[in-house]
Amino acid sequence: MRAVVRVLPTIAGALSVAALGVVFSISFVALIYTGPLSSFLGPAIVMTLIGASIMVLVGAVLHRLPALASPQDTTALLLAGSLASVTAADPEAINGPTVAALIALVTAITGVAVYIAGRMKVGYLARYIPYPVLGGFLAATGYLLTTGAIGLLLDRSIHLTNIPGLFAPDTVLRWLPWLVIAAGIVVATRVFRNDVTLPICVMALGAGFYLCLSVAGIDMAGASARGWLLGPFPEPEGGSYALSDMIAQVDAGMVVSQLPLVFAVVALTVIGALLNMSGLEVALKRRTDLDADLRAVGVSNMAASLGGGLVGWPLIGESLLAARFNLPIAISAGGVAIASLAAVMMGQDVLEMLPRGLFATLVAYLGLDLLVQWLWTERRGFPARDFAVVLLILGTAMTVGFLTAIAVGIGAAAMLFVASYARLDPVRARTSGVARRSVVERSAADEDRLVVAGDGIVIIELSGFIFFGSAYRLSQRVQEDIAAGGVSELIVDFARVAGVDASAIRSIVQIADACAAQGVHLVLSTMPAETAALVARQGEISPEMADTLDDALRGAEDRVLTMAQDVGASEEDALLGALTPTVTLAPGDVLFEEGSTSTSMFILCSGVARAEVATEGSDPLVVRRHMPGSMIGEIAFCTGLPRTASVVAETACALAVIDSQRLDEMALEREEFYVLVAARLGERLARSTRLLQQLSR
Repeated sequence: MRAVVRVLPTIAGALSVAALGVVFSISFVALIYTGPLSSFLGPAIVMTLIGASIMVLVGAVLHRLPALASPQDTTALLLAGSLASVTAADPEAINGPTVAALIALVTAITGVAVYIAGRMKVGYLARYIPYPVLGGFLAATGYLLTTGAIGLLLDRSIHLTNIPGLFAPDTVLRWLPWLVIAAGIVVATRVFRNDVTLPICVMALGAGFYLCLSVAGIDMAGASARGWLLGPFPEPEGGSYALSDMIAQVDAGMVVSQLPLVFAVVALTVIGALLNMSGLEVALKRRTDLDADLRAVGVSNMAASLGGGLVGWPLIGESLLAARFNLPIAISAGGVAIASLAAVMMGQDVLEMLPRGLFATLVAYLGLDLLVQWLWTERRGFPARDFAVVLLILGTAMTVGFLTAIAVGIGAAAMLFVASYARLDPVRARTSGVARRSVVERSAADEDRLVVAGDGIVIIELSGFIFFGSAYRLSQRVQEDIAAGGVSELIVDFARVAGVDASAIRSIVQIADACAAQGVHLVLSTMPAETAALVARQGEISPEMADTLDDALRGAEDRVLTMAQDVGASEEDALLGALTPTVTLAPGDVLFEEGSTSTSMFILCSGVARAEVATEGSDPLVVRRHMPGSMIGEIAFCTGLPRTASVVAETACALAVIDSQRLDEMALEREEFYVLVAARLGERLARSTRLLQQLSR
């Protein structure tokens, strides 16, 4: 008994998943073969089911998650729309075998292209699709599915211009009841959020259709005559659809003329596969390799093309339904394949008796559900301008076309991005020489002079991509800064700039002209060589270039100190300058190593030394450059902590050592010397505080 209890849900689940797989495949191919092409619907269904059975089996083996691959509605809609435009101009322009050859070729090419995309590791693209574009695309798909369902019921293509004619008394009853039923299924699946709700609705609809025929006393011939069944499928000339006869009817020129459609199909397949596999990843709470999934989609489509199948990729709904029933992938995929082949084996006579309304209702359900989801449910999560993009894509799809709608949506999203990005200030930080200093450690007198004259040094650090949307604002802001006066040195740093366009180059030239007119010395730091070459080529004035911001700061400080008024030696400098050097270093000699311990500090009497810290790379990072009169090692001297950096002589250096014994010999109390050191450290802290204040503005 327990075994039966365990087996029954498995059987019910397998039957439900298999039935949905067959119904979906037939529904989507029926969207393509409407109007003049409906005579070929029977063989088209057979080829699609064979292709679907191959696709689901190959996909089940190759996908990392338990995913059921299937023909897709969006690619079917693309093919249907393209073919409808051809048959609208000339109903005899294209025949069924030509369409079948086109579908097989598009599926094969798509498979190859998607496989190559997987080998090229483009799975990251799933993270960069604008959400409003996705929403508009799905809403447009919903509209096209809904009108496609109506077209399936009326056996003709539906466009926005002929919608009023659908409400004629002799027409409205042919499609409106089925659309109402589809809307009811949408409500049912949203109210009763159970994975078996949709299968129950589909089976109830099919059973109810045949029950109504029986009660009304209408036989299959009568239902067929009323257009309620998929059949009858017209017999071909010659009496059979032999493979050789179909190949002979293929119009190769027409196939080639429709091949540009493959670019859109490939794009939709890559996007659709990545989105669906990402959704399954979240729903099943299991990680997957999106690049491996793309390769699986490519191989399964190449295999399906051998049977003439439609382009497809894993379906979220069907895959999750199998997961809810805890079906192993072998059972769920095998069930879909067996059901598809069984439908083929039953033959065209059985397919002709299937209710047209059942498949139209399922297609309409998918369409209406998408419209409800993206025009009502999801709209509350969109800002007004993003939701406008969704409506723009939908409106374009209704009036112009699906492919145009996608292009318009991407363009609109790009314009919104440009407008939003242009409002961002390209100036990451504006600081002055009072707070922002180079790594050069100078004497107390020079530090005092830089405090007085440092406001004349203005440092502007840029970030992001400087383009036409932000270049003008940058130029205006800098020129207003210069015009206000008091600026003698302007440094514009490009270390965090991702790139510039022609408008930005022109703005930089304008800034250089303004600096020259105001007598301001301009330095452009960390600018890429190609950008610097363009600036030099466009402008009459070539601004100075610096490899790093620190190099630019050091040069600006040197020039300001040359021009600044001499304030005389400070008491601190006079005291330290009277010290007798006791240590000499040749260029390259190490004074002490990072991490070492010592109770001594040093006063640099002559020469230049640098403090550096080890990095993960081969080159250390220079954190301080000491000039005569600067203190070295004062933190370790005061705290007893290990040395925070190594000190290396850049030139020949002479240093005075300060330790406990030396302090006793100096004409200065120990406490007073500690106060002097603390004052120097306090100046650095004050400078850091001023820098933070300027950065926070």
